[in-house]
Amino acid sequence: MLATTSLKITLVTETFPPEINGVALTLEKLHNFLNISGHRPSVIRPRRFSETRKPELVQGFPIPMYPKLRFGIGSPLRLYQTIKSKMPDIIHLATEGPLGLACLGIAKSLRIPVVSSFHTNFDLYANDYKMGFLSSGISHYLRWFHNQTEATFAPSNACLERLQALGYKNTKIWTRGVDTSLFNPIQKDLNFKSKIGLSETDILLLYVGRLAPEKNIGSLLETFKKARSTLNKQGKNLFLALVGTGPLVGQSDLEKTNGIILPGELRGNHLAQWYASADIFVFPSTSETFGNVILEAQASGLPVLCLNSQATQERICNHHDGILAANIEEFERLLTDLTADKSKRDYLGKNAFITAKSQKWDDIFNRLYQEYCEVIESTKTNFPNKAA
Repeated sequence: MLATTSLKITLVTETFPPEINGVALTLEKLHNFLNISGHRPSVIRPRRFSETRKPELVQGFPIPMYPKLRFGIGSPLRLYQTIKSKMPDIIHLATEGPLGLACLGIAKSLRIPVVSSFHTNFDLYANDYKMGFLSSGISHYLRWFHNQTEATFAPSNACLERLQALGYKNTKIWTRGVDTSLFNPIQKDLNFKSKIGLSETDILLLYVGRLAPEKNIGSLLETFKKARSTLNKQGKNLFLALVGTGPLVGQSDLEKTNGIILPGELRGNHLAQWYASADIFVFPSTSETFGNVILEAQASGLPVLCLNSQATQERICNHHDGILAANIEEFERLLTDLTADKSKRDYLGKNAFITAKSQKWDDIFNRLYQEYCEVIESTKTNFPNKAA
């Protein structure tokens, strides 16, 4: 199929902007790219409270651990009629909840090629919420779900290898990009620290993401407290901004820890200013499938300090465009060293920006488009008479 062929593509997701998370923002960028490129994308998702009812919007129910996020449940008949009326060339399932499951069955019944993308290690996160007994069942369901589709897109080689080891079939890479016109060192505000009540000599650490147990926020807080105490003895002040929201918001460890700043959820130019105006980006999670925020920090010219994991190894060339700590103890030592070494921070930030500039969304989405075309072509022999 030629690259200029216009496709009807239906995205199915239980999270979409204005919700702020890696999945939602990635799908928004994909939807915008498809529109601009002359395709005909549509999105089936939960309806927000302020929205009028539409066939492609289903009822949403809060997720217990994340009340701001919802899973979607729609009438199977209405979903069937909605999808049949559009008869997309391909359906892309981005989430594995009730809505994704219903649309999977409908795609099969209408003989529409269907692909999926893997974004979140829900099976691993069960342990973080003291529900480890569910981990095996979640793992089996996720494998079954994705293996019903023609292809499963993983965001990194580390994620791809993990899925393959777990028995996922037809796995492919769909990596991520970054908008360097938004996330860029030019967003740095020279008066930023004074605007948030800090002095220019204070060191500002930045974390962006969900404030949740699976992100290893507890370890970050303990490390911050120790590093802050050490630096205070040297006459230096250390602060940590935690940008985002999640189940940990409102808990005493966050609210009562000295030096913690909680800006809430941010996006657009406001978020870009925080990235470009901070001193060090800290990321303690070891369970990422990709790490979009690492790429955003790098594009902002911000030195990045992460805990080492397979996914972060793909984002960072150690001590060149970021630093990987082997464990939380080394993380603390490296953090203390980095706060004292501005030349090292400048070196890492400069190289990080160069790395990020090569991660262009258009190139990535064009490759995904080609993958869509290959799936559509390969399924023509399986679906010779697609339902009309």
